[in-house]
Amino acid sequence: VYKAIGLNDVVESVRDMTLFQGKRWGISHHVGAPALMIRKDIAEQAGFKVPDDISKPMFPTWMEQLEYLKAVTKPDKRQWGMSLPGTGYFLQEHLGRWVGSNGGTFYDEKWNPAFHKEPFIQTLEFVKALSDNKVVPPDWLSQSWLGMIVEFSTGITTMIDHGYGRIAGSIEKYAPDKASEEYFVPIWRPVGPSGKIPYTDMDAEIWVIFSKSKLRDLAKEWLKLFYTRDMYLNYVRQYPVHMPPILKSLRKDPEYQALPELKKWRNWVRMQEINIDRGLAIPVGVYYPATNIQIPFLAEVFDSGIIADEIVGFVQGRRKGKEAAQRITDRANDLIKKLGYPVPDPIRSEKKL
Repeated sequence: VYKAIGLNDVVESVRDMTLFQGKRWGISHHVGAPALMIRKDIAEQAGFKVPDDISKPMFPTWMEQLEYLKAVTKPDKRQWGMSLPGTGYFLQEHLGRWVGSNGGTFYDEKWNPAFHKEPFIQTLEFVKALSDNKVVPPDWLSQSWLGMIVEFSTGITTMIDHGYGRIAGSIEKYAPDKASEEYFVPIWRPVGPSGKIPYTDMDAEIWVIFSKSKLRDLAKEWLKLFYTRDMYLNYVRQYPVHMPPILKSLRKDPEYQALPELKKWRNWVRMQEINIDRGLAIPVGVYYPATNIQIPFLAEVFDSGIIADEIVGFVQGRRKGKEAAQRITDRANDLIKKLGYPVPDPIRSEKKL
C-alpha cells in the first residue's frame, strides 16, 4: 500500500511510526496534533502580546505560563485561566506530553518505569501548582474531556492544552460570533524546568490488515483506492482542522488549501503541521521518546488507573510528590510482572511474546 501511494509522499513521522524489524505494520488515515490554545482577545485585554509567529513562545517556561494564568483568572466573572481534566485518561494524556516537555519519559531506554525520576516529579508539582493557585476551575478533578471543550468554547476558561481540531466545531456551536483566530489561536508550548524541547501528542490512528484474513488482497486494493487523490480529499475535507492528510502532495493541493475551514483556522492547522514535521508530535499513549511504541505493556499500564490515581492523591494532599511518583513506578512494575512481562527490555528477552 505504501508503495502504491508513494512512500516518500507520506509525512515522515507517520510513515515511520509503525516501522519495526524492517516492516511497516500500519498506515494512518489522518494525522493531527493537539495545540496549546488561548483566547487571544482576553490575553490582549490583560496586556499580553500574542506572537504573530506561532513557532515563537509567548511564555517560554511553565512558571511564566503560571503567572500568565494568574493574570487572566477572574473567579468573580466565572473566568479561569486554564481547563484541566481530572478524569483518568485525559489527565494522564496531559502528564505524558508535559513530562516529555520537561526532558523526561514514562519509561527509560530499557523500558523500566521512570515515574520516580525528577522530570516526572516536577511535572506532578506543576499540576499541583495549577490547582493550588486556583487558575483551573474548582471542579476540575471531576471534569471530562467534553466538559473541557465546552468550558473553553464558552469563555469559562481562557486556555486549553488539549486543542484538537475537533474543538473548532464546538466553538462554532457555542460561540459563533467568536469563531475565528481573532479570538481563538494556538501558541507555542512552554517547557518545564528540566526541559528544552516542547512535545505534543500525535493523533494518527492506523489501518491494519489482518494476516489471517481471507480478504487480505481486497483490503490492500481498498486502501490503495482510499488514498487516491479524489477519494482521500473527500475524506479529509469532512473535518480538515482535526484530520489533516498524511500525504505531502495533498497538503500542497490547491483544492485542499482552498477549503474554507483551512482559511478560517489557518494557524491551527499550521501549528499541527509544524509539530508533526519537526518530530515534536509523539503518538498518544506513547509519549517521548517515540520508540517506546514498541513497548508491549503500554496500554495495560495506561488503562490501569495507576497514574491518575496517584496524581489525584498528590494534588489532594494525601501524598508527597516523591512518594506518589515512587508509588506509580512500584505499582507499574507489579502490574507488568503480573502480566508476565520480564523487565527490562521484554521484547529482546528470551520470553516469547
